Amino acid sequence: MKLTPLEIDNIMNDINMYKILLNQTDYQATKHSEGLIPEEEYASIKAERQSWRDRINELEAQLAENE
Repeated sequence: MKLTPLEIDNIMNDINMYKILLNQTDYQATKHSEGLIPEEEYASIKAERQSWRDRINELEAQLAENE
């Protein structure tokens, strides 16, 4: 089924929101990679970041299917 322009806009807005969330947690990811945040403390952030990336991929796949 073809997406409407409004649905495409909503998907794009969702993708942008998830990218903003990833950007907001980049600092913690960097600190973890430098050994300043232990794995136990970073685990929940890491899982959440992965869920956001997974959702971005799903939404981008929806847009690709629409083309």
